[in-house]
Amino acid sequence: MTRFIVCIFALLLSFQSLAAESAPTDESIKNLLDAMNAKQMLEKIRAQNASSVKASILGQLGGKQLNPQQEKVLNTTSEKISSIMAEVMTWENFQSIYTSLYKKNFTQEEVNALTVFYKTPAGKSAMNKMPAVTQQIILESQKLLVPVQDRIQQAAQEGAVEFRKAQ
Repeated sequence: MTRFIVCIFALLLSFQSLAAESAPTDESIKNLLDAMNAKQMLEKIRAQNASSVKASILGQLGGKQLNPQQEKVLNTTSEKISSIMAEVMTWENFQSIYTSLYKKNFTQEEVNALTVFYKTPAGKSAMNKMPAVTQQIILESQKLLVPVQDRIQQAAQEGAVEFRKAQ
């Protein structure tokens, strides 16, 4: 019986040490983010944001031709939206988000392996291409919604009416 208790105790200690070892450190996550050029990637995303906002608004208009006054309003609006987004899309905000999420979702071993990968030519290439790929995914996904935009708007309006009735 004593051997059984000792074995259980040893198992519990080993699980605790595994759990403690598996959480990545802030420093290792910082090294990973550096290897990923995450700060520079955020800057590229911020720079591309203005065109994405404008494209999104144009997508919602369904390819409608704009007159010069509408074009001016579109440009002003997209610039305002981009400026507002830039206020919160700071490196300080994203670094804390990355650190928190990487700690929750990756082990120290995985963070180490990712850091090694992103220091390789293939890893660097992948990170350099990600902002453009992400932007293209957003633009392509918006195209999928254009044909059903009227149906979505109608469903939203019907839902709003039903919501008011339910109050």
